[in-house]
Formats: sequence, C-alpha cells, structure tokens
Amino acid sequence: MSRRRKSKFAIDFNQEPEVVAHLVLKDLLRKHPRGATGKLASKDYEYGRNPEKCYRSSAEREGVGVYCGYTEDQIFNLFIKPGAPLAGGYSVLNRALEFLYRKDQHPNKSDDEINDMWTYIPEATITRRGNKIRERISYVKRIVERRGRPGVYRVNTGYRSTFSDVNFYVWAKSLQDAEGQFNLLTKPLIAAACPRFTMEDHINASQQEYDSKPEDLLTHSQKTIDEMNALEVKLQNDMENIKKKLEGLRGIKEMVTEMAVNSIMTEAV
Repeated sequence: MSRRRKSKFAIDFNQEPEVVAHLVLKDLLRKHPRGATGKLASKDYEYGRNPEKCYRSSAEREGVGVYCGYTEDQIFNLFIKPGAPLAGGYSVLNRALEFLYRKDQHPNKSDDEINDMWTYIPEATITRRGNKIRERISYVKRIVERRGRPGVYRVNTGYRSTFSDVNFYVWAKSLQDAEGQFNLLTKPLIAAACPRFTMEDHINASQQEYDSKPEDLLTHSQKTIDEMNALEVKLQNDMENIKKKLEGLRGIKEMVTEMAVNSIMTEAV
C-alpha cells in the first residue's frame, strides 16, 4: 500500500506555539484555507465570501478539523484560550497581521529584523484581513462559549437568593453538565435555606477556567467557603441590628402605652 505524499503546506504543530500560530494565521487569511495537512482546496468548501467550515466529508478524508481544516482544540489553543499565542484582543492579532505583511514584503529578513523594522502598512489592509480572521475565530469562540469545555464553572444563584454574594464552583465537561450538577446537588439545599429562592429560579453559570483538572476545583471551593464566611458575619451583624431594633420597638411601645395611661389618669383626676 502506497503512502500518501505529505503536502509542502502541511503545518508541523510540534514547533513553538508562536511559530505555529503565525503559520495557521497565514493559512486562515486565504479564502479557502488549506488546513493542517495543507491539502484542502476550494472544492472542499461551500460557496461563500469567507467560509468558516469545510465539508465534513473533506475534513474526514484529510484527517483534519472542520473549522477551515483545523480542530476546535487547535483554534482554541492558538487564538482563544487565555494565554494563547494570539489571544488578547484586537491589538495582539493586528500586530501578528502586520508581522505577516512585512514578512511577505521582506522574505529574506529574519523574524527579529522584521520585528525591529517599521514600514507603512495601509490601515485598510490590516482592517480587512483582521475582519476575515476574527470572523473565523469568533465562529469557534461562540461554540465554545455556548457549549463550554472541560474545566471549572462558576455558578451564581442571582439576586433573589440570600446567597447572591456567594459564587459556587463545579468541575464539569460542559456548561450543560455544570448546570445539571448544581441543580441536582446544591440548588435544593439553597432552596431549603432561602425562602425567596425556589427550584424554578434561574441560575447563572459560566466557564471560570478552561481545560483544568477536577482536583483544581479545591482552590475555587475555598473561595466559596471564604465568601460564605463573610456572608455569615454579615447575617450575624444583621441579626444584632434587628435585635436592637426590636428592643427599641418594645421600649417605644411601653413608653407610648405608659403615656396614654398617664394621660387618662391625669384627666380623671
């Protein structure tokens, strides 16, 4: 059986993350990216100005992801995950696009020389390229935010709950999994402890930490304990204030009653 020839456009993901990120970024600038193996072509994409996915059959044929020839993990780890080589907003991505532009203009210069040089780059060029890249990355980002990834999730019970100042944490594989765990294990306890909060009330769940391990939950759980300790102190102070108000109320009631009685007795005399 003959081996399939490797494409000269294939990307080696064993290089430094910054190098890989620039190679993928350059490929994503194409109308029809070649993908991780460098073998996708225009026929592997649906018609469109800036397609965000290739055909699933094409991805399976080449053993690549459907997001322009890359997997969710690859896009996430290069462009979305906190600390990723090209994560961090417009400025980070624009600097990378400016680097690639100068690299194309001066192919014989080293990366260090290109980083030190200054040449005029049409603003419209960077804007146009940036919009194309962000559109493709945002497509994957929206999927990640909507579904979530394995990691730590933060759950808050909202303003109706006495525990609105307390954030709870769970380790889960997805946002749906996180909500399910909380609704099953923690929500009934909160509903029992807080008369204003019921099992029908909405909770707010969001990803706190991506791609972490279950044991990492211990650190976040300590935050919950600290916040509950602070809430306990606050409730105790509130109770003391309520007691003082009750004592004052009783004293005023006795005084009003005594004044009324004295007034009647004085009138009778």
